[in-house]
Amino acid sequence: PEAEPGRKVVSYNGVPAIVNGHLELTLALTNASERPGDDELRRVAERFDEVMDQELGVRTQIGAISLRQAPRSSDEMVIAEFSWTAGWTPDGGHLQSLLQQKSARIERILEE
Repeated sequence: PEAEPGRKVVSYNGVPAIVNGHLELTLALTNASERPGDDELRRVAERFDEVMDQELGVRTQIGAISLRQAPRSSDEMVIAEFSWTAGWTPDGGHLQSLLQQKSARIERILEE
């Protein structure tokens, strides 16, 4: 039988964990010749950090930032990729559970 959703996460409750991740945002451009620059991408990264802090109590540090053409799309779509880390947490299962619960809300906030 299939495991219940969240059951695996529960087994990590109380287990210390290093917190890091990868964020991809598909951006629709109003003008294909004006791709976001470094300043705009840094503002997106700062907003991500704010949202993670507000929603999960986690401060992030952005590592690499890259921009690439969205596959099978017109020139008006690009993907911004961010790698991030937030150090460690004493309860990896709890943080993962919170992230799963709030992921849709975090995504909506970042789309605004």
